[in-house]
This record gives sequence, C-alpha cells and structure tokens, in this order.
Amino acid sequence: MRLKSLLLSSALLVPPLPAVADTVYTYTGNNFTLLDGPSYSTSDKISGSVDLATPLETNLYVDPVTPVSFSFSDGSHLFSDENSTAFLGFSTDASGKIIGWDLAIYDSSLVIFTENVGQYVFDSAYNLATGSDAFNFNEPGLWTVSNTSPVPEPSGFALLATGVLGMAGVLRRRMFA
Repeated sequence: MRLKSLLLSSALLVPPLPAVADTVYTYTGNNFTLLDGPSYSTSDKISGSVDLATPLETNLYVDPVTPVSFSFSDGSHLFSDENSTAFLGFSTDASGKIIGWDLAIYDSSLVIFTENVGQYVFDSAYNLATGSDAFNFNEPGLWTVSNTSPVPEPSGFALLATGVLGMAGVLRRRMFA
C-alpha cells in the first residue's frame, strides 16, 4: 500500500507539459477585377486561413511552412488540406507580422494563387475545366492572426499546485497514521 501511495503522489507532482496554442492566420482578399470566362464574378475573391502549430518566425523571406490545416476559397470552390495541395510561403518583419506571401493551392481542376512579393502583387483563380480565370492586381489582401487553443493562465497552474499539495498532505497523513 505504501508503494502504491508513493507512486501516486510522485505522479501527481510531475509538472504538466506547457500548452502550445495553435496560431491561425486569416487572409481576406479583394474582389476580382478582371474576368475571363463564366466561372467567376466581380463579387468573388480569395479568402481563407492557415492553421500553424506555432507562430511564424521573424524575418522570414518567402519561407515555406507546413500547416496543421488550411482552408481557402476562390468564391466558388473550397480548397482544404483534405482535398487540395498547397505551397505556402511567408515573409515576416522583425515582429513576425506577415509582410509578403506566395501561396499556390490546387486540386484536380482548379488553381488559386495569391502573391505579394516585390513587384508581384495579385490574387488569381483558374478553373482548368472551363478555362475561366479571374484576377486582382496590385491590391493586396489583409492578413490577421489569432490563437485558437487557450493557453492556461498562471492562476490555473496555482490552483493545480494547491490541489497537488493538498493530495500530498492527505497521502502523508495516511502513511503515518
């Protein structure tokens, strides 16, 4: 019984692993301004999000990232990590803010691009089945960032520590009783 109590109390004293919050980067593009074919309209645009396990590093230059997941739309089709392939490259400033990007996402019949690197600033969509395409030049969209997994607050750790100390006291009393 003493060995069991000792093992239980030592297991309770192991500190919890630090929680890591996923970081979601959301892109909102501007409406397409040039159209060729029936698949798109001027109310369509590229928008979507990239979920990363950690925030983007600082001072990147079109560095590729591997997302936890992604989901983008061209206004008529949804591209995701479940049905599409993607190249996602980002440039960041000294604070980690996205200042440039090069994204290419495609499936068997559709391709979308959004790029803001140097002189190339555009959003575009191609429907390979119909031959339609749509563009927006020199009007980059906007990236926003948010955390999706709440990281425990210090008060939560204090509450956990209080519970562990209380449990250790109960076990100690039982062992010496």
